[in-house]
Amino acid sequence: VINPWLIPFMPSLGFRYLENVITMHRAPQALPPPPQSNISLRNGYLEDLHGIIHIDHSAFNPPWQMSATDIRLSQRQAASCTLAIYNNQVLGYEIATRHHTAGHLARLAVHPQAQGNRVGQVLLHNLLSRFMQRGVKGMTVNTQESNIRSQRLYERFGFLRNGFDLEVWEMDL
Repeated sequence: VINPWLIPFMPSLGFRYLENVITMHRAPQALPPPPQSNISLRNGYLEDLHGIIHIDHSAFNPPWQMSATDIRLSQRQAASCTLAIYNNQVLGYEIATRHHTAGHLARLAVHPQAQGNRVGQVLLHNLLSRFMQRGVKGMTVNTQESNIRSQRLYERFGFLRNGFDLEVWEMDL
């Protein structure tokens, strides 16, 4: 809900509060040292769509999962789509956009079996390094308020909450 005046009316319209999405911002600053890892990175392409969908749907529960169409459109509009690979298996991915000197991390997902193994750190460090080299000064990201693991990752890289939290409401159709 973007307009707070709607909130009192949401339950009577059949909506249920789900949770907040928080927005974080990273100002220009030095990066932490790159994480030590045997993970390799490569660009994501159209032929990787099924692997990306598998990662996304494994990492997120509904309603946070992206559809194949949403992921494909995100890839097409992205300034960056990177896959994290180990033993020829895709463990995670990121999709980010860029507008002049501002960037937005639209999606970072790591397969649950690979979480805690620095996959997200490797992807995020690589993205921020490349964007900084291209003149990106600030970066934003959104995440669910309940996703403490992602918030900690972003905070490790200098992201801070900027106060633009949004309530998410849902309705059965």
